[in-house]
Amino acid sequence: MKYKVVNDDEYIKRKKTIQKEYPIHVSNVGLIDPELNRAVRVKNAYLEDGTKVRVSKKTGAVIPKPARDDLKYVNRTK
Repeated sequence: MKYKVVNDDEYIKRKKTIQKEYPIHVSNVGLIDPELNRAVRVKNAYLEDGTKVRVSKKTGAVIPKPARDDLKYVNRTK
């Protein structure tokens, strides 16, 4: 939510402040830690077999990627 100053419809000389929803950037979204069930910061790490995974910085738990097999090609590439 952001605040935006707009002109008031009733009075010409007065302005009012309204709350408006704006889109959020993907870098500002926190991933949910499976152990804490709250948003945490994430780092990338490698497992013993060499696969790259996302790891919680707070608990060290591996954060799995969601299954995207059910999506069509058009929806996966957006």
